[in-house]
Amino acid sequence: WYAMLRPDEVQALKDRIDLDFLPTNQSQFGVEDEVKLDLDIKNIDKLIVRVFRINTENYYRQTGRPVNTDIELDGLVPNEELAFEYDEPSERRVRRTFTFPQLDRRGVYVIDFIGNGVSSRAVIRKGTLRYLTRTHAAGQVFTIVDESHQQVKGATLWVADKEYSAEPDGRIVIPFSTQPGPATLVIVHEGFAALHKFEHQAENYRLQSAFYVDRESLLKHREAPILVRPRLLLNGTPIGLDVLEEISLKVTSTDHEGTQTTQVIDDFELLPDRESTHSIQVPARLRHLLVELRGRVEQLSTGKPLPLTASQQFGINQIEQQPRTDDLHFIRTNDSYVIEALGRSGEPRARQVIQCELKHRDFTETVRVQLQSNDRGQLDLG
Repeated sequence: WYAMLRPDEVQALKDRIDLDFLPTNQSQFGVEDEVKLDLDIKNIDKLIVRVFRINTENYYRQTGRPVNTDIELDGLVPNEELAFEYDEPSERRVRRTFTFPQLDRRGVYVIDFIGNGVSSRAVIRKGTLRYLTRTHAAGQVFTIVDESHQQVKGATLWVADKEYSAEPDGRIVIPFSTQPGPATLVIVHEGFAALHKFEHQAENYRLQSAFYVDRESLLKHREAPILVRPRLLLNGTPIGLDVLEEISLKVTSTDHEGTQTTQVIDDFELLPDRESTHSIQVPARLRHLLVELRGRVEQLSTGKPLPLTASQQFGINQIEQQPRTDDLHFIRTNDSYVIEALGRSGEPRARQVIQCELKHRDFTETVRVQLQSNDRGQLDLG
């Protein structure tokens, strides 16, 4: 093979120094896994191996970035230093395996291989800590798990140089932020730390409510019940209604002359397991009904009260505002569709000629047809 190379190429081959990791090496290990590294070594007669266990808590809190191979190790004393001597010719490359049984606990390690002026470095991670989070009225609740997805109790969290300790059940509560956005999170447990990013949320409340009024009960001089089913959301997550204060229900009715009547029910009781009910006296010629549920919550992040409102409008007797005396109603039966022509009092409009335009969503052509209602005021569309 030398005959195929120029003398300068032969000399370059002899002088070349190899200290290369194989691409098949692991970098993430379980806590109980044995650490092995394979290297291709050439033209190195003495190899120094230094093992450093990084103080991850201090490093992550100071730098806010993960441990990489560019970490500054000058001035640090290695936890262990090994030396190996070899006598192979400089032209020969040898594959060697190094084992590190001393790496027997969770941590981040840097292993430095130094030989003949060349350095190669590996970062070994044994074990990890992760988090699960959910939204609570008191803040963001964190549950810490290890690499086996088992809950870890007794951990602490560092956010912006502030430490948060775990409760007896292992949960950690971080209050909401007045400056929301991405934040750095350092999880610490038994001398080991893990670095993560999370979205530090603000304290945003939203009150939703479903209101129901039976239209058949909206007859003049009758009592009509209003059903209220509220839901309080904190950052989009439903929470209990017990944090709501000063709850009131406001009902505003408007007749066809524009006269408004308002009723406010203070200390309106909200039930967690069913709808709350309030009955109103229906005025004559009712045209419009507005129902509003109001309350406030105390924001823990700012210490200020936040008013909340949920409302819904109901239009009633709208046909009385028009000169028309009948209307069409589209209904679905068990086996077909039906259009009913009814008068103001619900009486059927028999033998009425009706122009229909039917448009199917899967077709572009519109069907135009002239139909006539039967004796019951119905058009059976099939």
